Amino acid sequence: MTARYTFDDMTDIGGGKLVIRDAEGSGPDLTAYGDVTNESKDIYGGAVRLGGNNGYLELPPGSLEGMDEITLEIWMKAHPRNYWERGFDFGRVENGRTKAYIFFAPAAKRVALSKIGHFSEEIIVDMDKDTPMANGWVHFVFEMRDGAVFVYANGRLRASLLDENIKMADYRGLNRLYFGKSQYEHDPYLHAVLGRITIHDRILSGREIHKGYYAKLEEIAENEIRTLELPNTLRVTENIELPERMPETRAKIFWSSDNKNAVLDNGVVCRPPVGAEDARAVLTAYLTGVKNEKNFDVSVAAQFTELERVRYDTEHLSLGDDLSALTHSLELPETGPEGSSISWRAEGAINSYGVISRPGVEQSAAKAALTATVKCGDAVMEKHFDITVAPEETAAGYLFVYFTGNNMDQERLHYALTRDGRFFTPLNGGKYVLRQTKGTLCLRDPFVIHGADGYYYLIATDMQSTKGWSSNRGLITWRSSDLIHWTDETVIEIADKFHTTMGADRIWAPQAIYDEERGEYMIYFAVRVHRPNSYTKAEKISPHETHMWYAYTKDFKTLTSEPRLLFRPRRGQGIDGDIYFKNGTYYMFYKDESNATIKLTTAQRPDGPYGDEADIDAYPGLGLEGVCVYKDLSADRWYMMADAYGAGHYVMAESTDLRSFKPVDKEAYAFEGFHPRHGHVVPVSERQMDALMKGFGGAI
Repeated sequence: MTARYTFDDMTDIGGGKLVIRDAEGSGPDLTAYGDVTNESKDIYGGAVRLGGNNGYLELPPGSLEGMDEITLEIWMKAHPRNYWERGFDFGRVENGRTKAYIFFAPAAKRVALSKIGHFSEEIIVDMDKDTPMANGWVHFVFEMRDGAVFVYANGRLRASLLDENIKMADYRGLNRLYFGKSQYEHDPYLHAVLGRITIHDRILSGREIHKGYYAKLEEIAENEIRTLELPNTLRVTENIELPERMPETRAKIFWSSDNKNAVLDNGVVCRPPVGAEDARAVLTAYLTGVKNEKNFDVSVAAQFTELERVRYDTEHLSLGDDLSALTHSLELPETGPEGSSISWRAEGAINSYGVISRPGVEQSAAKAALTATVKCGDAVMEKHFDITVAPEETAAGYLFVYFTGNNMDQERLHYALTRDGRFFTPLNGGKYVLRQTKGTLCLRDPFVIHGADGYYYLIATDMQSTKGWSSNRGLITWRSSDLIHWTDETVIEIADKFHTTMGADRIWAPQAIYDEERGEYMIYFAVRVHRPNSYTKAEKISPHETHMWYAYTKDFKTLTSEPRLLFRPRRGQGIDGDIYFKNGTYYMFYKDESNATIKLTTAQRPDGPYGDEADIDAYPGLGLEGVCVYKDLSADRWYMMADAYGAGHYVMAESTDLRSFKPVDKEAYAFEGFHPRHGHVVPVSERQMDALMKGFGGAI
């Protein structure tokens, strides 16, 4: 028996159900439930999208009965947000309990089998780490017979297991046959697009799988290349950025130019000399083994005269911000795209380096102006910018930034607002507001600082916890002018990049404070150097200890100093540092890892030395981490909140001297409808709160 589901024809039978017929005609129907929608496109044909909320596909009970061998093929574009989302999960349930299962988890790159329905006796088949499971279509194949399991991806064998304990008889009577859903109700649903599912009652050969994969891949690629576009091909003055892969198939794109005097095969532009006619070329994109290709006519502008260069650079000069209510300094370009030099004159509340001087709270906005002089040879032009500098604003509340757990979809940036510092309401319906695209793709322990230049800087642990607590090697940062749009995502590698941190395997919970004396930001974070080096040996740092370290930066993109030891706790274990400055003293609160308590040490400079330790024992016996200390905006007192991770909730304490804290009654604070993990707060004005609620939805 072979059953094939192409999703070209789906029947709505009511009650939120869609039926997909077997294209071969003899197999059972496949039924779709929940947030499953049609995703058919001309590029790849019929497909369905599983939205990840409650959407899944199901075969009738007993559909696989009687098979002595099975091959399951799934074409998918998976976007898992959780390690244990299921590509498929076939189980046997008796009296409401799962007695056996076979599942595939794309994010984990794992197939698991259990004949008793419990993970303690799972047979695990892990695919190699380079197995593609995201970024375009993946052809996944699972094969099983007595004594063997084989797993293929994109035409190649990625894992196999020969084990006499694998018996098809142990998996008879499978009566819950899901795609996109787990046997266990608390597990997440799959985020993916499924394009074809095929079930065979025999083992396919490697040759058959390889041939089938490339046949479908070629079909998709031949359709996909027709959709390829380039952003600009008219009077090109700069090199053309040529795409390297197709987004759906991930097929490598090859480029060829018919006039390499104008454009090289890699998109490098060769402009004709001044006074010559514009050059022309045809760029051809093609894929290996695919008959279709696409041509792009390109015109290359001749090199400009000095006057044309100045005119071009002046026309394209932009400061890229809302200049009617400026709240941050500007980065002023010194050179135009055509090579003209740019100098600046300033008037009013801005200087020629773009640094603004904001009026005080309740003062009127200040006028300012910048004039750019664009020059090339004897040619000169000017461009004028009128600017209004917004006054400083009084804090009306706090923005709380946090993450929510240890799964991939929870290691994202979340927002909540509070006016009184005690009752927090999530924004964006409790969903994340920013996801990472670089590094490990997961952030933890987010922290936001309002920079001296008026920008906000977000810094977090670059870590995917499902890979282990000793898997991260650096930090991740962003920049924003409004707390809504984040740009400049940058990974700052720490481990093995500096002689002081060679052998480090934990770079945890970064935060920052501005050092006015240096005019730089001091980033501080917890480090464990698991393999001692010359620096840690000199500092007598044990490979089993975690301490607070620091380094300086000007832009949160690169470090201006190598990381160094900031503070060694008496017990040798300190993480989650939070430094608060008040009246000339720097108060560092941190978690003592040896007994899960919060401690305090102080210094007269941000980089120490930090002195004796004191216990913050507002919640004795309750394991705490992720401490955050901030001021009550309406009273002379300070709040401390921390994650009581063992108890599964947040706690709050208060103080009038930053040394003695007492618990806040549970009724006097709340995290409305959400459970945060390690986060921090940043003061925001009434205007900013309104903008955040408008941008992400919510009300307080």
